[in-house]
This record gives sequence, structure tokens and C-alpha cells, in this order.
Amino acid sequence: MEQMFLMIFLVIYTIHIREKNTRTQVQGNGLHSNKIMNKIRVVVSREAEVGFYSYVQQVICALWSSEKDGIPLVVDFSRNHRYIDKPGENVWDNYFEQPYGISLQEAIERKNRNEVELIEDEWFKNEDVNRELIGGPLLDETVRKKAAIGAKRIKPIGETKEIIDSYYNDNMKGYKILGVHKRSGQIRPTHEERIITFIEFFGEIDKHIDKFDKIYLATNVIDEHLQFVERYGDKVLFRNVTRVPFLGEKWKDILDCNTGVSKFKLGQEVIIDCFLLSKTDLLIKNLSGISINSCFLNSNLPYIELNKKFYN
Repeated sequence: MEQMFLMIFLVIYTIHIREKNTRTQVQGNGLHSNKIMNKIRVVVSREAEVGFYSYVQQVICALWSSEKDGIPLVVDFSRNHRYIDKPGENVWDNYFEQPYGISLQEAIERKNRNEVELIEDEWFKNEDVNRELIGGPLLDETVRKKAAIGAKRIKPIGETKEIIDSYYNDNMKGYKILGVHKRSGQIRPTHEERIITFIEFFGEIDKHIDKFDKIYLATNVIDEHLQFVERYGDKVLFRNVTRVPFLGEKWKDILDCNTGVSKFKLGQEVIIDCFLLSKTDLLIKNLSGISINSCFLNSNLPYIELNKKFYN
């Protein structure tokens, strides 16, 4: 009889410890809930003909939902082959922390032990889900604050973080920086999303340049940065990244341009540009997932959207 009571006590105690650990782990990662977490959301990214930061924006949407619902989230990019160099790797883990400190493997193991239920979301099932949750390309303050709830959990790791920190400290810290992101040749051919010309960019930059020490420039087309250097000289900061030929009013992702650069490196380059743009003092931009997400990372960053005049 004593052995039976001892066994019952041990079972109850084990359940209590597991529940306490689950609660402590989730609360330690900042999820505002007093409930015992018996669910984990897994956001799954499959391939779609979009750029890297469109995938990240889907994660921000899912993170916003997780914070709202009180359910921790794990990011699974292992089924998205567009940025995979080695089969089976979870691409997210190559660049970022898992948002709540729970790895994909740990989530699966906990499911197998019947400790949690995994809720799998495929955000690209509905192409408009990001617009539904955090709005479209034209951002008002409500949208940006909502998106910032998720974006605060997008934290680079390893070499990617080191490059962002070192470049900022060596080239931008202590200066008044004007951010400029010119995206060309990969815009979908609609009137609202059309390519913005150099003349339009220069006209807007010229209104503000005297207030800034430097320009941090991000571009995606070969030699476009040289046009800015010719006009603004050594004020222009830019990184030597992979650029593609100008493709006109035609959608073509950088991954389809056969650059010979590893997929990891291509993803890393846009992450670095996105984070550095978020650290500027004013951002002049045309429509792009990179610069939109820069505004999510820094919800106080003032910006000028040059495509805005084409939207009703």
C-alpha cells in the first residue's frame, strides 16, 4: 500500500514539475500569460515565388498572433528549399534565434511525449494573410505598432549578427544617417508597384541630404549604387552584396539569376541590409519587403514611401 501511494505521489510530482518548467520557460521568454502552455504554434514556410523578407513577414504575422493568443511559436523553414544549401536544415536557425527559445526538434519531442499539441500554420495558404493581420505596403502607425510586437522577436545570430553590429559601429554610429532603399527589376508590373526612377529618388534625397552626415544605400541591381556615388560622393555607404542585372518591368527573384553565390549568403545579405536600414534616422524607399520590415523592426523610424502616390 505504501508503495502504491509513493508511486501516485511521484506521478503527481512529475506532472507538477513538467507544468512548472513549461510555465517558467514560456514566461522567461516574455509571453504574457499565466496559463500552463500545452500548445505550440509551428509556422511552416513552403516555397513561393517571393523574396526572402516576404517569408520573414509571414513569421511576424504569426508572432503577432502568438502574442495575442498566448501561444509560443516555433519557426519551421525546413520545407522551404529556396534558401536551403543542405537538405534537411531549418533555414531559420541559420539566421535567427527561435522566437521563444524552443527549437523545432524540442517541439516535436514534446509532442511525441504528449506534453503539447502542435498547431501547424501554413501562412502562404492565404496570400493575403499578411495584409489581413498587419496591413499592406502602405503603413500607418497602428499597423507598424502591431507588426512591431512580432518583429521584436526577430533576432539575428552568429556571423549575421556580428556583421550587422560591426558595420553599424564602424560606419554609422554617431552619425546622422539617411537610409535609402532602391529596389529595381523585381517589382511586379502593376501601376502601384512600378519601379521608381533615379530622378524621383534624387529629387526626394536632395530635399533632405543637407540634414544628414551619410547615406546608407541598399540596392539590388548591378552598378545602380554607382549612380548614387556619382551624385553624393563619399557620403554614400553601401555594402558589396550580390546584385543582379536590370530586368525591367518583370518579376524575377535573385535566386533565379544563377549568381553562383550560396543561398545562405543571399539570405544573409538582405537580412543585414534590412537591419542596417532600420538603424537610420530617415528612410527613403520604394515598395519592398526589405524596407517594409525595416519599418517593423524600428516602429519609430520615419520613412518616405515613393510608391505611395500610385495607390488610391
